Amino acid sequence: MDVQRYFSKGEARWQAFIRRWGIARSGPQAHPEEDLVYSCQYESKQDAQGHRDVTLFVRLAVGVDEVRSVGLAFSAADSERLAADLVSVHRLAWARGKALDADENEPRPGWL
Repeated sequence: MDVQRYFSKGEARWQAFIRRWGIARSGPQAHPEEDLVYSCQYESKQDAQGHRDVTLFVRLAVGVDEVRSVGLAFSAADSERLAADLVSVHRLAWARGKALDADENEPRPGWL
């Protein structure tokens, strides 16, 4: 959602905010128009001991009143990239103190 377009000079203000906070994304970010983004809730994982490939299960809202459990199977290489990306997101979120979406009394995760 391009909320910056809702405001006068929103794009310039948005880019200034990104520069000021140092939150510019790196690498390719564009997604084809046909890709879909759904809200989901992490449920669990399925893996085999000693293997790096993994299946992550999420609850996916596919309609107004319909929720499905969906498994996403990742190869060893993809699961490594996913893990690195998730750690990177959390490191950046906590880099300047408290993450912007953290609860009031939520501590910085110990694994960071």
